[in-house]
Order: sequence, then C-alpha cells, then structure tokens
Amino acid sequence: MEDLNNAITYNREALALCPLGHESHPLSLNKLAVALRTRYRQSGQMEDLEDAITYDREALSLSPLVRPDRPMFLTSLASTVLIRYKQLGIGQDGGSGKCDHIQQRSTRSPSSGSPGSPHPPHQP
Repeated sequence: MEDLNNAITYNREALALCPLGHESHPLSLNKLAVALRTRYRQSGQMEDLEDAITYDREALSLSPLVRPDRPMFLTSLASTVLIRYKQLGIGQDGGSGKCDHIQQRSTRSPSSGSPGSPHPPHQP
C-alpha cells in the first residue's frame, strides 16, 4: 500500500507541475484518477472513488474532441462510474446508475459520424 500511496503523491506533484492550460494537464488528471481508483479497490475508501470520478471528469472536460487520448479519458471515467454503480447500485443523480450519460457521449452514429448521438441511425 505504501507504493500506491507514493504513486498518488507523485501524481499529485506531477499535476501541480502541469497547471490548467498545460498540454499535459488532462493526462496528469487521468493518471491521478487511475491511481485513486486503484487505491479504492484496495482500501474501499469511497472518497478515493469520488475523487477519481472528479479528476476523470475534469480530464475529459478539458480534452477537445480531436485530442488523441480523449477516448482513454472517456473509458477511464466510464470504468470508474461503473465501479461506483456496482458498489452502490445507484447513480450519483439517484437514477438507475447505468452510466447512460457516459454511453451517450461515446456513441457515434455510423451513418453520420456525429459524436455524442445517443440514437442509432434511422433505418427505413
């Protein structure tokens, strides 16, 4: 557990060296989220899981659609939210917690290629 705590500390230090606007800021947020999610799996501390979700969401929100690592940020957030759902059985908003909002953002319509389309293409 000491190595894991050190990894979190190092990720926090790296984040501090990459302030908002730095091109590595979203990646630093994601790496910290992954370390916190890992510690949650070891310790069960819900605060680590909630912090991981916060950092994952921030990394995703700071990443333009054209950023090559955006899919990684999106799947990281989806994984973390799914862990919370499995643990609590509900979503943060009190709904079913089935990560619908995450799935909607990542769904692409094959015919239109438009990101975020929650609907399949129209078929006659």
